Amino acid sequence: MKTAKQIAIEELLEQIEFYNLTAIQERLIMEAIWSDEWDMVEQYDGCTSVPEFHINKYVFDCFVHDFHWQSGRGGKVADEIFYSLMIARGFPKFKAKKRYYGVRLAWNLYYKWKHKKKNNIRPLTLGMKNWLKNNKFF
Repeated sequence: MKTAKQIAIEELLEQIEFYNLTAIQERLIMEAIWSDEWDMVEQYDGCTSVPEFHINKYVFDCFVHDFHWQSGRGGKVADEIFYSLMIARGFPKFKAKKRYYGVRLAWNLYYKWKHKKKNNIRPLTLGMKNWLKNNKFF
């Protein structure tokens, strides 16, 4: 019988192939899968407060975003990556922008301060830096 982590990894790897993601996008997912800075099974909660109608429990855009926020890398870069991954998953730009502005608001009003209080602030991962170097936002 497969563990929850094995099922999650399989779902995410299938999505990389199905959506024909770039090497940069794939690296972001792999960093989240193999990081020891969070428990992907326990801490992943999908797109928080947003109903997600998807055949899989794990969807790569929400998964990477949860990793960034849970591991102390939340903020503007994480939210821009989230936006770009939603577009890669086929979200309409209007809907992706709406979610982007929602997470920006949540970050600035609450989560940024929560992470600062817990001293849960880490530098960007190599995948995040690579994404920044190769992408322009909006």
